Amino acid sequence: MMKGEVPRMARRHWWRRIIPGLSTSVRLVAIGVAVLVVAVMTVVNVMTSKNTNQPGSRAGTWNTALPSTGVPTAASSSSNAVSTDSRAYSELVRLSDQGWTATQPLTNQWVAELGSSVVVPPSQPTPTPSGSASPSGAPAALARFESAQKNDPGAGREVRLLRRSTYNPPVVDDRFTFVIIVSGTFSTADDVRNWCSDQFGSAPPDRCDPLQLHPR
Repeated sequence: MMKGEVPRMARRHWWRRIIPGLSTSVRLVAIGVAVLVVAVMTVVNVMTSKNTNQPGSRAGTWNTALPSTGVPTAASSSSNAVSTDSRAYSELVRLSDQGWTATQPLTNQWVAELGSSVVVPPSQPTPTPSGSASPSGAPAALARFESAQKNDPGAGREVRLLRRSTYNPPVVDDRFTFVIIVSGTFSTADDVRNWCSDQFGSAPPDRCDPLQLHPR
């Protein structure tokens, strides 16, 4: 072997010295990427949490819509459907009486009106002046109210059910109209509008309007 020539064995196994170094580098790069991914996910979760707690972030979370299943229709003719309608109507009456007891002292109180349903007693179906009700509408009206009750209206406020015939001047069908309201710490109509905007944005599921109660 001439002077300065690299031994043949050293040339043959040069890769054994390089691979370990490459493996360590790859591991360090992988660890760095993993740390970066975790950091990004943490920042995203924090930002999402902050946005959820901002005013108006609950817009669209309320649900007063009619459930798509499990509600008897006007075409229901079985005795079981009639029984369901009767039980639902009785519960509507009980809840509206309960709501009236709670809100009767609130003369001139501002509340948020979230929607209403026109329902006649299933056992004695009475035609309404507008013809917009059916004796099978009680389960749907009850389901709509119970769905609204599952939402959180905020501290000092409650979701209640009233009969339209118990407050303000008479209107068509008011004896058969059950109204969903949110009562509580509303001093003005603007308070109600601001609350509606915070809860629903510009698209409430049914309606969200200021209503001033004047018990009859």
